[in-house]
Amino acid sequence: MVFLRGHSRHPGAGLGRALLTALLFVTPSLVDAKDQRASIYEVSPTGQPPKWAQLDPYQRCLTRSEFLRLLNRIYAPDQAYKSSIKISPDHVDIKRSAHGSPSLVHRLEFAPSADEKATPSVTPYWRPAAALPKSPPRTQPLQGLRIALDPGHIGGRWARMEERWFRIGNEPPVKEGELTLKAAEVLKPKLEKLGAEVTVIRTGLKPVTKKRPEDFEELARESLVAAGFDPPRESYEDLPRWSPDKRLTVQWQSEVFFYRAREIRDRARIINRKIKPDLVLCLHFNAEKWGDPRNPTLIDKNHFHVLLNGTYSLEELSRDDIRFEMLLRIVQGTHREEIPLCAAVARSFTRRTGLEPYVYPGKNARRINDNPYVFARNLLANRTYLCPVIFLEPYVMNNKEVYRRIQNASEDSPTIFEEYADAVAKGLRAYYTSRRMEPEDPVEPAPGE
Repeated sequence: MVFLRGHSRHPGAGLGRALLTALLFVTPSLVDAKDQRASIYEVSPTGQPPKWAQLDPYQRCLTRSEFLRLLNRIYAPDQAYKSSIKISPDHVDIKRSAHGSPSLVHRLEFAPSADEKATPSVTPYWRPAAALPKSPPRTQPLQGLRIALDPGHIGGRWARMEERWFRIGNEPPVKEGELTLKAAEVLKPKLEKLGAEVTVIRTGLKPVTKKRPEDFEELARESLVAAGFDPPRESYEDLPRWSPDKRLTVQWQSEVFFYRAREIRDRARIINRKIKPDLVLCLHFNAEKWGDPRNPTLIDKNHFHVLLNGTYSLEELSRDDIRFEMLLRIVQGTHREEIPLCAAVARSFTRRTGLEPYVYPGKNARRINDNPYVFARNLLANRTYLCPVIFLEPYVMNNKEVYRRIQNASEDSPTIFEEYADAVAKGLRAYYTSRRMEPEDPVEPAPGE
């Protein structure tokens, strides 16, 4: 979760969010303008032009009513899709390019009825629970399941740049990237004991990507000029620490492109090309407003929620790559696995911790059913990891009790990391047990249950 960037940590932060959103949608992409086929596309920073042919194996695999229900319920509420997706009785025409001819569309045909749906001619690399072998060993309901753990952020010397860092007095600073890595280290053996094959994407306090902020300075400079800040300020080093004008510097923008965009995309490449998991668990902690950023105050509020991909905005769907990535998730059916998985993990987490549900203040996330803990939100990770993704946001780090548990983790039993890991492991155990065990098979309780 965003510590400082993206939350109102100081006066003017709201303006900073609006400016950042604007910049992200006028930013020149890294597409080579000399390639006439590529130059017609409007893609995200560090993104790539879509390969629309990847949708063709899913022709006639969804009915019109299914497609509309998914758009309105999960992916594009408030009809955010209408300017780029035109739905007809037997097909949908998808705008292929922001800069191409209006007739440049990709057509996806609907199945005439639920009984006449075609089978996709390709199979995604991930497997739903229903495709895994039935009746694994009773104590190993995750046997054969490939899981990738994605400890959010980076931590270490990068924590201040990420602004996932805070400090109370002279006590050790809290760095989210280090907390998520510790949670992954505790969770991995628990999942392996249940039979899963587990890979941790980030195993140290350094970026996965080989790129660094300086590699994005030209892109950052072009972004600011395109947004009307010409010439842009180069550095924020001479600005007050909490000045919202930091966001209008080449230094700040290049850092954002580094850790918020390229880092996640390089993790996606590892996940989609090398690991090819059945499930990704994105591990995070949360934070709330703390008053004066120069003298943060611990608070009483504490909560939990879990995210699956969805709730795309009109601005997001104006990007050709984002529109394509949303449609790929729709036709591949990742939501069918994500929704019950999120519910199972949320149920386990709340039983274990008693945490209250988080309430989103804006429209960038929506509840998809009556579960107050499960939201759909479009994040780079849960959009570009091409498999079911469970994005976890438990605990408020600047909550009084959570902060105490973080500072005293070596003395507490169980630690906050053990509690986190136990809740996730038990949720997955319940989900896969219910789908892989034959009804007559007795289920042996796990130790301690």
